[in-house]
Amino acid sequence: MNTATWSLASTPAAALREALHPLGFTAAAGGYERHHLRIEPGPGWWYFTRLHAESSFDDAGLDSLGQPGLWKWLEVDGTYRRSLVLPAAVFSEEQDAATWDLNEPRPVLEQVLRWAETTMEGQVPEAWKAPERAVVESWFSRDKLTVVAGDLLCQGELIWEPARLALRFQVLPQISPDLPPARLAWLRELLKETHHRWHLVRCGFAQEAGSATSAAMVEVDLTGAPPPVNETLFATSLEALRGAVQWLGEPADWLADPTVVSELLAVCPKQEPTKGTV
Repeated sequence: MNTATWSLASTPAAALREALHPLGFTAAAGGYERHHLRIEPGPGWWYFTRLHAESSFDDAGLDSLGQPGLWKWLEVDGTYRRSLVLPAAVFSEEQDAATWDLNEPRPVLEQVLRWAETTMEGQVPEAWKAPERAVVESWFSRDKLTVVAGDLLCQGELIWEPARLALRFQVLPQISPDLPPARLAWLRELLKETHHRWHLVRCGFAQEAGSATSAAMVEVDLTGAPPPVNETLFATSLEALRGAVQWLGEPADWLADPTVVSELLAVCPKQEPTKGTV
């Protein structure tokens, strides 16, 4: 008897189709679709896209901090779409295939889909509760919340509430309100690139009420995630955040320093440089 763990991360296309069909999905151009949701499974990552919902990244891309779940705006074929990308490893929690009826929904897959569709609407699955804080803290060592990027020391935060679970790093705790518009535009471009480079990570600016300054942050929000995938997804998310901070931190700190003088950075990223400027 084959006792190897069956995994949606590596299952053949025919078996994957059999897993998604009972959930109402039909094959469509290299993926699967149901209502407003499209799934494109891959060996490393599964790509979820909300159909019929496009927007300018400037309108939404860096302004979605604090939203439940992992949805964010990503560029797809020249347009920006609501997307969610999950590591295929989260689907390895399914039970042995030998005990399954192909006509029955896969428990983990069904829960992940419910989470994706609920958070796609900005909501959280009904009756969801965060894992106990002590359990979450057992998944990582505290030093993992400290990242050194060049001369920059960045301290992360575990955001835990009974109905909230997220990780966040303040890359720039305070951005000067006197930072020139062109320099701020370059900083925004850097955040956009980070936002696209790390699947699970959202980037953006946050401003406290009544404050004239804002902060640049990166986060992963796991609010609503189903219990079977929590630990795997948390560990992957923390490593993604650490990688994003290490990549982003030093150049972001440099761009946000008003004492740095650069003719190139005096021109907005989308603007043609003046003739003769290097």
